[in-house]
Amino acid sequence: MSSLKGKYTRTKEIRLKNSQSLISSGKNKGENHPMWKGGKYILKKWNKLTEDHGNKGKKRTEEEKKKISLAMKGRKAWNKGKRSKDYYEAELARNTKEYTQWRIAVFQRDKFTCQKSGKRGGVLNAHHIIPFSTNKSLRFDVNNGITLSEKEHIKFHKIYGKKDNTEEQLILFLSK
Repeated sequence: MSSLKGKYTRTKEIRLKNSQSLISSGKNKGENHPMWKGGKYILKKWNKLTEDHGNKGKKRTEEEKKKISLAMKGRKAWNKGKRSKDYYEAELARNTKEYTQWRIAVFQRDKFTCQKSGKRGGVLNAHHIIPFSTNKSLRFDVNNGITLSEKEHIKFHKIYGKKDNTEEQLILFLSK
């Protein structure tokens, strides 16, 4: 019997019997079944798969191809604004042991307490006072970090953006 494992196929009679029992089982029996229409059992998925989608098999004219090509080069195109080499360098730096140690050191110095709300614990972020991307020498300096709760960290970046933040912006944010 083990040699047939995964190879057993049901006969047509068994499949027909199973489909009939599916129709007549449960609360909705026979013609009262929600998927029973006009004496035929219709699967909704099959209808979705077989319906005509309009553009299927349609050939585009050269003019349409040009319009699409120009739209792809527009301001909102998916490939607009490719990331720089510095971006990838910064991402690699964030995935190092040194960065993890910096975060833990900032949390320990601040006693795992958000410096804006005063709440201890929870989901914490180590925020760079002088941006990570602009000053490579201060990336792992503990004095360049501050502990913020995730909620407060998101608030800060919603107000002041994610690039070129200043120490003055942080002081103003913490004083509110």
